[in-house]
Amino acid sequence: MEIPTEQEVADYAKANGFYDIRPDKFCAYYGNRNWCTGKPTKQFPHGMPMVNWHLAIVTCSKTTKASRKMHLLGKCECGCGGNPTIVIDGKGYAYEKCLERVKKRLQAPMNLDIATAMIKKAVDKPKREKWKEIQKLKGA
Repeated sequence: MEIPTEQEVADYAKANGFYDIRPDKFCAYYGNRNWCTGKPTKQFPHGMPMVNWHLAIVTCSKTTKASRKMHLLGKCECGCGGNPTIVIDGKGYAYEKCLERVKKRLQAPMNLDIATAMIKKAVDKPKREKWKEIQKLKGA
């Protein structure tokens, strides 16, 4: 087995969603054990030689499919800024009260003026950003 660099470990962990792996600690731990795994025996004082370091990352990581998905979702849908712990219909919510807040917001009848203002705000925002970019280019 070829011993990986910290950069290789970091790239593999990031590409596969193992965000809790610290490459420096991973390489230091297994480097200290001569890249061996398992219990020491008379024949192998550091354990059995490691065959595949990619599998060691999977074993060391505490990341599960659910937590990986939550990490990728980003922030709570209600806007509180919390990290999601509940996923419903592909949307993440930090707490149950956030989910209830969003449900109430969706069930409440909306004033037509407010709805029109929300739609207009959503449409106008990209135009403002384009205008700012054009102004920066003209000024530069």
